[in-house]
Amino acid sequence: MAKSARKPGKWLILAIICGGVFISMMQNTTINLANPDIMKDFGASMTTVEWVLTANMLAYTSFIVLMGRLGDAVGRKKMFSLGLVGYMLGGFLAGIAPSIGFLIASSALQGLGASAMMPATTSLIAANFDKDERGGAMGAWGAVTGLAVVVGPLIGGALAKGGLGPALNALIGVSQGWRYIFFLSAFLGLVVLAFTLAVIPESKDESIRFRFDPVGVLLSAASLFLLTFGLINGAKHYGWLYRNEPFAIGSFVLDLGKWSPTPIFLALAIVLGAIFVVREGKKPTPLFDAALFKDRNFTGGTIVTAVLQFAMMGTFFLMPFFLKSVLGLDSFKAGLAMIPMAIAVMAVSPLAGMLSDKIGAKWVIFVGMLFMSFACFFIARLSPATTLGSLVLPFVLLGIGIGLPMSPSTSSALRDVPVEKVGGASGTLSMVRQIGAILGIALIATAFGTAMPGNMQKRVAAMTVPEARLERKFDRVKAMMLDGMQGSGSEMSSDMSQYNDRLALFFPNQADADEVAGTIKTAVLSGMSDSMNDAFRYAAIAPLLGAFAALFMGGKPGKKEDGEADGETDGEADGNVGPDPLAVQG
Repeated sequence: MAKSARKPGKWLILAIICGGVFISMMQNTTINLANPDIMKDFGASMTTVEWVLTANMLAYTSFIVLMGRLGDAVGRKKMFSLGLVGYMLGGFLAGIAPSIGFLIASSALQGLGASAMMPATTSLIAANFDKDERGGAMGAWGAVTGLAVVVGPLIGGALAKGGLGPALNALIGVSQGWRYIFFLSAFLGLVVLAFTLAVIPESKDESIRFRFDPVGVLLSAASLFLLTFGLINGAKHYGWLYRNEPFAIGSFVLDLGKWSPTPIFLALAIVLGAIFVVREGKKPTPLFDAALFKDRNFTGGTIVTAVLQFAMMGTFFLMPFFLKSVLGLDSFKAGLAMIPMAIAVMAVSPLAGMLSDKIGAKWVIFVGMLFMSFACFFIARLSPATTLGSLVLPFVLLGIGIGLPMSPSTSSALRDVPVEKVGGASGTLSMVRQIGAILGIALIATAFGTAMPGNMQKRVAAMTVPEARLERKFDRVKAMMLDGMQGSGSEMSSDMSQYNDRLALFFPNQADADEVAGTIKTAVLSGMSDSMNDAFRYAAIAPLLGAFAALFMGGKPGKKEDGEADGETDGEADGNVGPDPLAVQG
């Protein structure tokens, strides 16, 4: 198979692309660590501060399809560079934010920058690597993604706690550690941008005559915005069907009685999305091309990508919560505990990519999905007595399960996409990846919260104390706790200070009170652990769907697919005679 001309230094180009990926992924995994400090510094509520990350995710998801398609038309390097500029500028503005509203707007600007940057990363890999090399290149891309997710909390936790140290903080004049998280992303963005402009060649498809379609952009952005908003807030605030709290913006309050507004958001998202897809199907150069899904590799790779993100991000939501809330580790130590998983992802992803170049992606993905499912089932044995040593093996297995399918699913999905559509396909793939991640966090969090009341009540009901002399009073305490739960066991805390005054009334002797408090704490932590185990079992089911989807993907690299005649090159097989339109320019 003929190879299109590529400029030298493609591995340096890949390193620069991975730098952009690392910046975006790292910050999104760190900013939640700074929420308590942001709340304190701005006097804001937790609900308000949560919008720092929510605004970023909404901006990212809403415009990612448009940005991916623009890369094909105006240049993939241009979109990557513009994305870096937006991300860098947003990071700097967030670092100097004088108010919580300014910080939220700056974070949204970063999300918009990421929506331009991330689809361009996979498009640029396709532009600079031949088909039989893209698996290895995507392997490096996947390794950096896994590294950022685990290393991010280490860096962010250290910065949020102490900034750059007292001396440098005083020299710069910034004492609030969380601001350095944003300054770091701005600085790294500037470094990657400089290398991008100096090294990466431009690539685009000259055959595209892109016409801006404001109605299409509005429909897609509104649909994705409502979908993302509904998924995030359905789990956190409003409830899925029955109302937890009313929807309110300023003085406007939408009160539907006992019903949640979430189904309305999701229904509107589906309706607007359907109108968008039908409308785009009639356009010669659509923003979203449903015909891409006629390619079984693209369809299978997209499903696997969504499932992988669902299980991965749901797992990443649960594990730090267990390490911090049950085992009592701080953010930095919790990040250290997850390093075995990061090492496994980094080691396996490049190998999986190169292996998929040689034997095809199907079986690599299939085995990886099974590994991930088994690892989630294996992890679902958590308890307050769990040791960090006992988590090393399941974390390594989970890292293997993440690393094996991560790069082959992306490279296989884009393998046979016509060259003039690769940017739009990358945008679609990135959109699905993000929706899968949001779904994973929302539904796994819901599974955890739903299981909590029942598990907590079971553990509290089973509490006993060894001393018979305490049994009578202890039974009264237990009965009061069970009456007080009334289905709200998910709100119980392992902080025993909330029970101290009441325990002192029943147990004047401090030693007795401490013993009872310890029993209660063990029951609460066990209830949390049981609920996490239930959620992990749900998370383990999703990769099985990914394994099933992988079985329908295409054959080995280099194998002629239907409609490809002998002797055809990549470009000729797609009806493009002459130089490969994906080839870099200049």
